[in-house]
Amino acid sequence: MADSDDEIEYEQEKFSIGGFTFEVTTVSYLPISKLMGLQEMSSEISGQKLWCGSIALMEYILSNPNLITGKQIIELGAGTGVLGMLTKVIGAQSVYMTDYDERSLQHMQNDIQHNMIEANIINLNWYHPELSFMDLENPSLMSDIRVVAGDVLYKMALVEPFFKVVKSFLSSKEAFLLLCHVPRAGVEHRHVLEAILSAELQVEIIPTEEWLKGACLEYCPRDDNQRAQVYRIFK
Repeated sequence: MADSDDEIEYEQEKFSIGGFTFEVTTVSYLPISKLMGLQEMSSEISGQKLWCGSIALMEYILSNPNLITGKQIIELGAGTGVLGMLTKVIGAQSVYMTDYDERSLQHMQNDIQHNMIEANIINLNWYHPELSFMDLENPSLMSDIRVVAGDVLYKMALVEPFFKVVKSFLSSKEAFLLLCHVPRAGVEHRHVLEAILSAELQVEIIPTEEWLKGACLEYCPRDDNQRAQVYRIFK
């Protein structure tokens, strides 16, 4: 694994949105032969780049800061953590940026210090979730939970465990998940909607004009923007 890490080059990438600028660690170079090898070994590098799903949620949140201000934010599959960082600077009370990839966790830990962001970096495995970082028995705390996740359902095996974890956080009718999904690797919007129904949750589709603007148009491929959908999911 050390050889694999040596061949992956990282850089500090500046990203600006809504008047805020963050510097996050992203992949700058990866040989195609190494990419194929990592895929065969089921190794993850997805967290080391900015994904359009996160950018779409950032644009939506910037237009609706009242959804975040004073709340407990849990970012699932945080990757670079830039979405979680934004929620903190616009007024979240506490932010928990979660991932299972060790490189992503280390990069986020370094990057929140570099950007002077107060947040909690949490190792969270959706298949075997350890949720003790939140007091799930505290009704007032649970009502303030806002879960965010951008572009995290990039293979079918993730869908069911993802929604099981999500449901654990949505015990209060006030809590909700903001999810931006971009269909990848056969995970279509219908699969997401079926999983929401199976988890006995409700869903609202956020109108495209509420998030398709600004950084989405500047940074994201047109095809991703056309295929993306933002959902608000709740009990």
